[in-house]
Amino acid sequence: MTNRFRVTVAAILLSGVAAGCTTNSGGGYNNPPPMAAAPAATPFDGEWASADGAAASRFSGGIFTTTDTSTGNKVADGSYVVTDSRTANITVKSLVRGTTSNVTCLLATEAQLNCTNSAGATFTLTRRQFS
Repeated sequence: MTNRFRVTVAAILLSGVAAGCTTNSGGGYNNPPPMAAAPAATPFDGEWASADGAAASRFSGGIFTTTDTSTGNKVADGSYVVTDSRTANITVKSLVRGTTSNVTCLLATEAQLNCTNSAGATFTLTRRQFS
């Protein structure tokens, strides 16, 4: 077998291997694209109540909503980003006032969030326990 013949055979084999790595739109043996992973739960995820019990907030997957506990009406919604293991930055859209504000909450304990809004006012949320 000549060297030229060996090089040609090797080139044909390599091109076949490379062709096997391309996408096959005919449904062959290619793996399906990976599914998007669900956001990981954070220590902030769950139900939280205002100190006076007038409002309840739900944090889940970067989205939050707040409802008036006496009427069940949604009064605010928005999003949050966990910046470290104890801090979350929240963008609050008040459905009552039609305003948007920023709030930073610190996870003081597993059951208590200490929050400060952009105007400097502070408030506490307590994790709701369901029986």
